[in-house]
Amino acid sequence: MECFAKLWEKRIQLTNIETTKSFLYTTVRNACIDRLRKKVAPLVSIESNFQEIYLDIKADFIDHLIEAEVMREIIAAAETLPSQIRKVFDLYFIEGKNEREISEELHTSYNTVRNQRQRAVALLKGKLQVIRKQSLLFSGLLFSGWLGGI
Repeated sequence: MECFAKLWEKRIQLTNIETTKSFLYTTVRNACIDRLRKKVAPLVSIESNFQEIYLDIKADFIDHLIEAEVMREIIAAAETLPSQIRKVFDLYFIEGKNEREISEELHTSYNTVRNQRQRAVALLKGKLQVIRKQSLLFSGLLFSGWLGGI
């Protein structure tokens, strides 16, 4: 309908049948393109939103995967600690108790608990340095595409 209205407005300028046909063809084509753009634009917007959400979820998943793997490695390394140091590690880092509470619970001095906590950290740092190098290698392989982009 709009195309015929435009044709009516331009009727004086359109002097022969060929220019009229050309004008009408171009007007109808442009109207179709405009209508399609109006219908497709929201779909493109939705698709780009889904793409952003997917990328966010994928990044969060990879972050959680790395965090879980690091925690698993820390716990595995902590299991190799001497028993008394392991108790202090568990109470301090896993259960969230402070050094005073731990010393009361284990019936030992505050300084002993503090030294054992520091010793646990030092031992774990040494063990986790090896793991860190391995995970850097893994990350490099992951992001270079060698592992199929998990």
